[in-house]
Amino acid sequence: MNVGITVAVVLALAAYLYTSIRVIPGHERAVIFRLGRIQPQPKGPGIVMVIVPIDRAVRVSLAEQKLDVPAQDVVTRDELTRRVAAEVAFRVLDPIRALTESADYQDNIVKLASVGLLNSCRQVDADEVGAQTATIGAAVKKFMEDPASQLGVHVLQVNVVEA
Repeated sequence: MNVGITVAVVLALAAYLYTSIRVIPGHERAVIFRLGRIQPQPKGPGIVMVIVPIDRAVRVSLAEQKLDVPAQDVVTRDELTRRVAAEVAFRVLDPIRALTESADYQDNIVKLASVGLLNSCRQVDADEVGAQTATIGAAVKKFMEDPASQLGVHVLQVNVVEA
């Protein structure tokens, strides 16, 4: 009878350890929420122990990510309409700020790029939009830098295309 209980306890402990151990790849960090409070440092890379009923681990990629900004109609300096789209390349520098400063940092990056695209295209004539995509992209990047840094994100590049 004691052997059966011992085996059951060992199996239960092994199952608990199996569900509690997480392997975090080198390009990710795990932000741990313990009883709803965020832990001061992200964990990883490597093996991370998560206390299953108490902790919740959220993985954040530190690798370069790209998001598409949907095509939108913008009004140019000469008050004509052009349709432009963009692609934003960024990297998360501070995973804790990325998760705590906004509900969805990726959605905020797309919205920032969209507003920056609208503002930057107002400075260019309609017939120059296609030729000035690099300049518009640089202006959008500059517009996004400060708000994105508040989210713990670094904007690497903004590529603008006329749709």
